[in-house]
Parts: sequence; structure tokens; C-alpha cells
Amino acid sequence: MKIKDIALGYNFVILLSQGGLILSFGKDNNCGQLGHGDLKPREVPTLVKALKFQGERINAISCGFKHVICKSNRGKVYTWGSGSKGQLGQGSTRKISKVPENLFIKNSSGMGIKVLSIGAGFMASYVITEEF
Repeated sequence: MKIKDIALGYNFVILLSQGGLILSFGKDNNCGQLGHGDLKPREVPTLVKALKFQGERINAISCGFKHVICKSNRGKVYTWGSGSKGQLGQGSTRKISKVPENLFIKNSSGMGIKVLSIGAGFMASYVITEEF
């Protein structure tokens, strides 16, 4: 498998393959930031299966301190890991999300908006949409 991109969090790594799959590994997974549904660290890159089953091809990844945001070729966004400061964008400050969850971005009419770009900082995430 060829790797297209890499993103680094605190003691964990997210890899993006050329085929749009995500793999993760690292010493720290106490917030589920590896995306495997558990809190176990991984010593070798391991496929994040939850995204594979969504039928999406991921084309952008970014890591914060202990969270991850990614974007698919269809403009969908997924987040997981620590959400203690609302950085997952899921409408709460829930402590952790151990698997990728779709972040539905909508306009004032409630219609979905395609996301063009994503990014993560220390304890924050951002998206840039078609309706900027």
C-alpha cells in the first residue's frame, strides 16, 4: 500500500493511502484517536475499518493534540478522538469518540454543504465549505 499523506498528533500517527484508506498507530490512544473503537495503542499501522465500510475514499487528513478530522472525495467529514473542547464538531463536549463519526455540515436552511478543506489545531478543527 502506498502512502499519500501523513498527519501527526500527540504520540500517534495517521496515514492516508493513495487509495483513500486511513491507517493509524501510536503509543497514545487514551481518547480513541486511533479510530479503532478501543483505547489500545498500536505499534504498527492498522487500517481504520469504520471508514472503509462507509464506502468513502478519504482525500484529506489532519490531527490535533488527541483528535483527528478527515474529508472524503464526496466532501463528507469525519471526526474522532478527544472532544473535551468541542473540537469534534459533534455539538457537545463529549469526552471521547473511539470511531470516526460523520460530521454533517449544513447551511441555515438545513441542507448539507460540501466541504472543500479541513484542518486541525491543538484543540480545534476547521472546515471550509462551498458556501464560504
